Amino acid sequence: MDKINKRSIPKEREFICKMCGNTFKSTATHASYCKYCRDKRQLERSKEHYQKMLENKIRRLGSEQICPECGNTYILRSGTQKMCEDCANKHSMQLKKEANRNYSKRTYDSFLMYFPKGKKKELQDYAKEHKMSFNEFINTCIDYYIKNHKY
Repeated sequence: MDKINKRSIPKEREFICKMCGNTFKSTATHASYCKYCRDKRQLERSKEHYQKMLENKIRRLGSEQICPECGNTYILRSGTQKMCEDCANKHSMQLKKEANRNYSKRTYDSFLMYFPKGKKKELQDYAKEHKMSFNEFINTCIDYYIKNHKY
């Protein structure tokens, strides 16, 4: 006899319908509407979509759109595209920079360090030769100094 894998059997969970407020059971992970209200909601969405089509507010793939950031025109390649590729790249880089900045603030302490003229470049080259970042090199030097020099 074959054993049944318990993970393959979907679990029924209880949800509260957003339209009528009644509780219902479903095997879905994110159910919002009971089976009666689901049909009503689908009908509403169809009517909204049809109304947008009549008002010519539907953005079709391949159509020309105007970028809200720079004002240039671009070809719509996906339904979630909001701006031209150049502005999207700039926007994503901005988000990444901010996330990295926040991560660094949470994770690291920083201090200002002064080097004699030309010494910084020499130390950076040394760190590159040993396949480490400049920060890793400085931290390694500090750790080595603390271990070998008891104050």
